[in-house]
Amino acid sequence: MLIVALCTTEGFTQQLRLGISSTANIKSAVLELQSTNQGLLFTRIADTALINTLNPPDGMVVYFTPAKRLLLRASGAWQALASTTSIDTTNIPNFYLKVRNELSGGTGINYNNVTGVISNAGVTSLNGNTGALTMDTGYIPNFYQKVRGLFSAVAPITLSNGQIGITQATTSTNGYLSSTDWNTFNNKLSSIDTTNISNFYLKVRSRLSAGTGISYNNTTGVISNGGVTTLNGNTGALTMDTGYISNFYQKVRGLFSAGSGITYNSTTGVITAGGAGTNWALGGNTVGALKTIGTVDNYDLPFITNNTERMRISSTGNVGIGTATFDGTYPEKLLVHAGTTSSFNLINAKGAINNYLQLNIQNLSSGNTASSDVVATADNGSETTNFIDMGINSSSYGSTGILGGANNAYLYSAGNDFVIGNQTGNKNLIFFTGGSNAANERMRIDGYGRVGIGVTNATNPLVVKDTFEIRRTGTLSALLFTNTAGAGDFRIGGDGGDIFWQGGGGRNLQMGSYWTTVLMGDRQSSSFPALSSFTTLNTGVLIPAQRDASVPLAIQANSATQSANLTEWRNASGTVMDMVDETGSIAVGTSSFDASNPEKLLVDAGATSSFNVISGKGAINNYLQLNIQNRSSGTGASSDVVATADNGSETANFIDMGINSSQYTTSGMLGGADNAYLYSTGNDFVIGNSTSAKNLRFFTGGTATANERVRIDGNGKVGINTTTPAATLDVAGTYKLGSSGTALSNMIKTTFSITDNGAFGLGTTKVITATVSGATTGASVILNPRSQLPTAVAIAYSYVSSANTITIGFVCSQGVLSTSTLGTINFDVTVIQ
Repeated sequence: MLIVALCTTEGFTQQLRLGISSTANIKSAVLELQSTNQGLLFTRIADTALINTLNPPDGMVVYFTPAKRLLLRASGAWQALASTTSIDTTNIPNFYLKVRNELSGGTGINYNNVTGVISNAGVTSLNGNTGALTMDTGYIPNFYQKVRGLFSAVAPITLSNGQIGITQATTSTNGYLSSTDWNTFNNKLSSIDTTNISNFYLKVRSRLSAGTGISYNNTTGVISNGGVTTLNGNTGALTMDTGYISNFYQKVRGLFSAGSGITYNSTTGVITAGGAGTNWALGGNTVGALKTIGTVDNYDLPFITNNTERMRISSTGNVGIGTATFDGTYPEKLLVHAGTTSSFNLINAKGAINNYLQLNIQNLSSGNTASSDVVATADNGSETTNFIDMGINSSSYGSTGILGGANNAYLYSAGNDFVIGNQTGNKNLIFFTGGSNAANERMRIDGYGRVGIGVTNATNPLVVKDTFEIRRTGTLSALLFTNTAGAGDFRIGGDGGDIFWQGGGGRNLQMGSYWTTVLMGDRQSSSFPALSSFTTLNTGVLIPAQRDASVPLAIQANSATQSANLTEWRNASGTVMDMVDETGSIAVGTSSFDASNPEKLLVDAGATSSFNVISGKGAINNYLQLNIQNRSSGTGASSDVVATADNGSETANFIDMGINSSQYTTSGMLGGADNAYLYSTGNDFVIGNSTSAKNLRFFTGGTATANERVRIDGNGKVGINTTTPAATLDVAGTYKLGSSGTALSNMIKTTFSITDNGAFGLGTTKVITATVSGATTGASVILNPRSQLPTAVAIAYSYVSSANTITIGFVCSQGVLSTSTLGTINFDVTVIQ
């Protein structure tokens, strides 16, 4: 995947980390190396002559094996990148000017500390010659050793054979790259070795010039007294032994001073580091915080091996390996260019971790067109053609299209054919959604090319679990079965609404099964009806009943002018037993409807021994009805259930139970809107209950028990407003007899007896009271004794004197001197109120 990421012409703002991984990259570093036991190995060369012929650019770094140090190419020359033993004065700005300023003249010598010219202007003549005196120190034996011996060093400065160095800092001793002073002196040099300055002596020679009496050759560096022909009888250059110059080393010491990052004692000549050094040593540095390596100005940083540039970090931070040329329009942040090569590997990333090991490309932009992509591009590819792209959109991606959508991922090609496969024999190509669990596998192409959708063990070229959908996008979608030549012979097609089964030319469409063929007109979105619940024993074709909310199995006429029956059910001889005609009327047991008033449903049992022509059954904990409803609200409309005698017609010999429409206006006994009725046009009309000891009941005003109005019980007693009639006619409530008079509320018929043996005579009224439950004042009392009253005794009056009490007056017609007694008398009493 790394090869794909680095071949694309599209740049990525990313960092490269090599070595130990961490939770986050350092964003300011383009290339980061990190390891506990490995380092960065630079190109090792033994001679700079060969690499110089290749014009190495500034910023290149190599390891120079003779000096055992890193060399940095700067200003067209090789310079020591770091050293623990020497100081390169070329890295000290205006070093020669500082040296000039530190020198002064002695007795007989004049010195210009601005120009650096030394002259013997104070000498008027030498062997009769007047002029400047020149001195060639080359004639001073062991001059350099004598100069070296004038210096000493104090730790952390070291001095050995004229080499001035600074030791490496420790936790207790200052030196270059000190862990405590690093940040303060980050850009200071730890040591300077002028031997690493190319042609240093030539550069110094060019900076000097001669004064009065002295001639100087800035090419050869020779100082001479060309005006002097002889000295003590000798002709030639004059040599000077500084050992004869009093306190020469002290005078030289006084001529020096320290620059940035260095302290210098002009009395003792000791040079010390003002703080930790900032150079990278070949053996490595000890640091206490993050440090940097590179350029501090606007120049690239190249790396070379075998005197050839191999890698470059541009001044803008782009890294190129194998090339220094970045894309002009979309410059790469990391570009690897192998050029013409025999190696298959451009980039290889490896590791060992007991978890996923990834190469991650992340676009941190949440813009509405941002995405993170891994792309492989053909040799003739561009940003729009001939590439393959694996990527994911940003969280705010707003572009439409098949690749659109926030956080949508994709894998697509813009070349020719797009091939996805598994080259390993007998292995699968697996597709999944919804998570990486094994249960989320959606499709598999096994090693034999068999495709399983929803299954993992396909045994045929295509196996689909549960539902297989063919969706129409054009005029018609079809499942086509062809012969061996590929010619279509049978198809199942659909237009998104209907489905068509079509046989080949000259062939019938045949359907069958080894057992029962089940035809269903239902539609299920997730599962079929319970197939196993069907009883198919001894059944050839089964069309089961459908769900309550189903799409029916329909039989439809071909056109509005069709005259043939829609369906016919025939016996073995071809006689029509049942049929549905072109208008949708159904006939069972016949093929002929009434000519004048054709039935919508006609059931004709013919001559039969069965009592049942139509039977309606069900089981519901509520009413179960056979309902006939006339939806017309016409003034003569009604809904009726009719039973007709064999000699009946539309006007005679039938019984009719019905209800008028809401707009019924016909007058008569059966008239009235929404009035219901039950009547007969035959002979006697019999209504009754044939079950012994059971009642025939009539009610109005609702089906509550209290709304029962008339009951004829099993003994024939009629109760009006009572459910327990005690007489042939028992009225519990007011009643009226005849067309005149007022309604009566009650008629009480009861018996009672009285016993009174008190004598009473002529002119005396014997008053007796009796209890009659329910009697109220004002009621009429009819009183009849059950036997003859005593002699000369008569009833004078009777009335309801108070509630539940009647008062009876008896009179006696005996002579004056005679008396009568009542004795015991039984009465029948009727109270009408």
